[in-house]
Amino acid sequence: MLEYELKRIANNLKRVRCKKHFKFETIYKNTGITEERLRKIETRKASVTYKELYALSRFYEVAIDDLVFKDLK
Repeated sequence: MLEYELKRIANNLKRVRCKKHFKFETIYKNTGITEERLRKIETRKASVTYKELYALSRFYEVAIDDLVFKDLK
């Protein structure tokens, strides 16, 4: 993925999490993604895998296309 795509995905994941007031513990229980890993993804210190993106999109109830291609402000 290109840098601007990673930035958009990271920003969208953080926005959705904050908007829906999800706690990291709840996300971990439903997706298996740890708080440390999600923080790294949201700050672009790590790239999100397709498996993680799929799990988060299902849990957040947001289409993968929206997370990847839209600016969810």
